[in-house]
Formats: sequence, structure tokens, C-alpha cells
Amino acid sequence: MKTYLLIFLVVIVSCKGNKSEVSPNHQDLIQPIVNNLDSAILLAQKHSKEILLLFDCYNCLGTRQNHMDIFEQPEVKSKIDKKYVFLILYLDDKTKLKDNDSGNTTTIDELNNEIQRSIMEMNNIPALIIIDNQKNIIKGPIFLPLDRKNITEFLGCN
Repeated sequence: MKTYLLIFLVVIVSCKGNKSEVSPNHQDLIQPIVNNLDSAILLAQKHSKEILLLFDCYNCLGTRQNHMDIFEQPEVKSKIDKKYVFLILYLDDKTKLKDNDSGNTTTIDELNNEIQRSIMEMNNIPALIIIDNQKNIIKGPIFLPLDRKNITEFLGCN
């Protein structure tokens, strides 16, 4: 029993130490708008930018992390910061909507799926697309594989 307690305490202490030592500089991380097309449109209008829109899933953790790693590469992040409002719409978010003004939609994923169908006339994930503040397609969409090569080419970061 003493051995288990000692191991537990070592793990707790080491986790606490690592957490504070590795805390990221949040200014270096990309900060997308999540699940709020209206906010992205307002920001795009205010700053005369286009919207870089990623349709993705929470449940695809490996893929989602890979995308974020690519978007945080210095040349990609710089391009996004200068030219785009970055928006991610998750197509599997079962959070109930507070206000049901959008017809029969009762969850965020239903609303986001409707948005994707209205813009792209299909549902497909992951999908990356550039739109204007009127929801008109400027470029794309591109689908799998959304890897470093395809994303940087799509954004013109070569």
C-alpha cells in the first residue's frame, strides 16, 4: 500500500511540475472562432478579411490535432493572421442550442451541418474552404488528405 501511495504522489507532483514548465505562450497559438459563423462574419466585415472555414469533428482527435499543428506552423499562422478570420464548425457537437430561431435545429451539429450544406451543397468532413462575408465560396473546398502539403498549397504558403 505504501508503494502505491508513493507512486501516486510522484505522479501527481511530476504532473504538476510539467504543467507549469510547459505552459505555452498563448499568443503563439492560433485562436480560431469555434461554432459561431455570425461572429466570424462580423469580424471579417470589420477587418476586411475572408473567412477560412474548417468543417471538422471533435471525435476525430488525431486528425483534429494534426490540423491544428499545421495551422500553428509559423508560415501558415502568419498567412491566416494577415488574411483570414479562422472559423471551425464542428459537425458532431451535440450541445443544445439556447435559442431555436433557426427552424428545427436543436443542436450545434445540426446547425453546422445545415451551414455546410447551404455553402457547399454537401456534407463532407474534414473540409477546408475560403468564403467571403456573404458566405460565397472564394476557394475550395478541399477534402482529405488535409495534410501540410495540401493546406499550405491551398493557402498559398509555398
